[in-house]
Amino acid sequence: MDHQAIAEILGNYGEFVGAIGVVVTLGYLSVQIRQNTKTGRAQSRQTLLDQWSSSNWDLSRDPQLLRIYASALLHWPDLPNDEKTMFDFGMSRFLANIQNGLLLRDSGMIDGSTLDVLVGYMMLCVRTTGGAKWWQDTTNVHPETRAYIENRLASDDQWAAPLESLMPYWMAMASDEAKKN
Repeated sequence: MDHQAIAEILGNYGEFVGAIGVVVTLGYLSVQIRQNTKTGRAQSRQTLLDQWSSSNWDLSRDPQLLRIYASALLHWPDLPNDEKTMFDFGMSRFLANIQNGLLLRDSGMIDGSTLDVLVGYMMLCVRTTGGAKWWQDTTNVHPETRAYIENRLASDDQWAAPLESLMPYWMAMASDEAKKN
């Protein structure tokens, strides 16, 4: 066997080993991409839920804001403008979380059930007497978010229970506050 034949055989073996290396590397990269995608989805979900939870926690720790929210959900049109403004800013936080959730859902970073958690709270709020009036009056809602919530309102009876029965102490506080005024 001459040198050229040996070089050709070794070259073929080298190409074969190189091809196996490429396949192994692609397989490894595929596994890494899947793991990174799962991690990204989990982080997106957790961040979204943390923001929602943080908003609720902030609300629960501020007695004045808590009363304003409860009063707004029952008596939106009758609130003084400063209280309407506080409520509107707070609800805008929730709407921003929903908009973010829609973007994450549409990009495949969260599933629909995570978004349902956020939207559920909004459904409860906008089905109250004052919340429905606020929803009708507010203009600072992204069109996609408004369409999504409107669609849910029209089609989802899951959130039809009155907030007064789901959160009786909070709503009683609002009624007590209204009686004082």
